[in-house]
Amino acid sequence: AYDTAIIAEVARRKGGGGGGKRVDVLDAGAGSGLLSMMAARAGADFVTAVEQATHMTDAGEETVCMNGYGGRVLSLNKDVRRVFTAESDGLVRGGLKPDGTQVEMERAADVMVYEVFDSGLIGEGVLHILAAARHRLLAGDATLIPARATVFAQAVEMRVGTVHCGGSGGNSARVHHEQAVRGGGGDARSTPSGPGNEGCEGGTDFTLDMSQANRWRWRADYE
Repeated sequence: AYDTAIIAEVARRKGGGGGGKRVDVLDAGAGSGLLSMMAARAGADFVTAVEQATHMTDAGEETVCMNGYGGRVLSLNKDVRRVFTAESDGLVRGGLKPDGTQVEMERAADVMVYEVFDSGLIGEGVLHILAAARHRLLAGDATLIPARATVFAQAVEMRVGTVHCGGSGGNSARVHHEQAVRGGGGDARSTPSGPGNEGCEGGTDFTLDMSQANRWRWRADYE
């Protein structure tokens, strides 16, 4: 689906004949470089592949070069929210970024490709990435691939444990009480509690992994 959409969009911008106007592509969260190579193969003039993870950037750059696209794909080990073009607002004297360093992109991208989704769609920070890219890195008529998404949800009932209390008439006790999360991450453990739970047997503790709960919490410096 990505490949089909990229081919169609690059061809549309070039007028269908392979020539025409220049097409620059931004690959946000480039990873292994697969989408960058699709864009280059489709005829994009230049692709900027931005990846925050250092080892993944190295792997992606090697993959791109080994497949013959090194001349048209630039791999950047950057947070896309910290990338600027020569056309971005907020540049200082000499066309430098606010921190005094050189900009990473010569011009705004005409197409942005990205695959930064988790099972809940937005958990990897895609909304922050899109906001930053639209603000500084994309042309006014830029195309996003993908341009929309659908989330499917399924209600699930999960039994986490049953407490049997001797002499209390079976399962009448209140079962679980969630303790405070330890140390700003880690887990929360549920234990039998409440009136009548003393001496209960057969209760099953369970653990909730909260370590990633606030991973993408918004901060002012994101924007």
